[in-house]
Amino acid sequence: MRHLLLALPLVTLTACFADLDIEPIFTCDRPLFPTEACVDSAHPVDFYDDAVLLADGGEAALEVLTLDGLAFTIASDTPTIVEVVAAADSTFALRGRAAGIGRISARRPDGTSLAALPVEVRPIAAIDVRFDPAGAGPLTTLAALPGATERLRIVAHDADRRELAGAARVVELATTGPLALARLDQAERRAGSVALFNQVERPGFEAAVRFDRLGAGTVIARAGGVELATVAIDVIPAAATVELVPATPTATVGWFQLVDLVGVDARGVPVAGLVGDFTVSPAGLVTMIDDHAGEASMQTIAPGLATVTAVLPDRTVTTTFTISAQ
Repeated sequence: MRHLLLALPLVTLTACFADLDIEPIFTCDRPLFPTEACVDSAHPVDFYDDAVLLADGGEAALEVLTLDGLAFTIASDTPTIVEVVAAADSTFALRGRAAGIGRISARRPDGTSLAALPVEVRPIAAIDVRFDPAGAGPLTTLAALPGATERLRIVAHDADRRELAGAARVVELATTGPLALARLDQAERRAGSVALFNQVERPGFEAAVRFDRLGAGTVIARAGGVELATVAIDVIPAAATVELVPATPTATVGWFQLVDLVGVDARGVPVAGLVGDFTVSPAGLVTMIDDHAGEASMQTIAPGLATVTAVLPDRTVTTTFTISAQ
């Protein structure tokens, strides 16, 4: 794990001890706070990733940390395999050009190397379709409520089942039956409870699907014209069972909590499109951030046992979680 060095205004302190031979208090070898990247005078550029596995033809954002005011360029050492694309806002992206092992480098204007990042480009061999409230596993079947628009997560893999970045540019999605693709801003936002608050990067990319009416349909994912995943989705009148699932059974005061609406149909298949109106009692334990959604989003403000209630069109469900002082 690498680390992020905070740039602190130490001009006055430096002046006071200018004649003393004192080593820097904070360096990448002795970080102030542990994070994923670190820069200091000895290492002015750092990529957030140690290596990138990129879909052939795909494009993924390149995360890089640099010292303020540093003059540098980022370019590919193997442009036939991977290309570096610079945007007008000074950000960079990687674009897979052909299968193979490549490398990109950050350099000073005189050509001196500052940092390098290996990039392997692989063709997409498999695609998973996931629905976050149902867990991290791939779906082959899903149920849904009419009139809802939900997010599905699309994860591409190579032949060795390794997850590939940048697949949104390559994967083609289609629907049949009473389903239609939609804009993400029209879908219920589900943060993915555990992933959000443990700051775990979630794989793949999101797509929104609208469920227009009752009936059977499918979501189809293709890459290079080859069908690699099909999910059967039955749009049904109502879920058989619905429950509220907190992200964690105990949350600390001043932290955040998510409580998901999770339902299944009569076969035990996950149901998309569940939306409720949320309340928490007793009053004063939390501040609700989003009280009408597929999940309750809140910040804890006082210790106690919180009871979360969600009112849906056809039922009311409750759950509890503990808020601790520390």
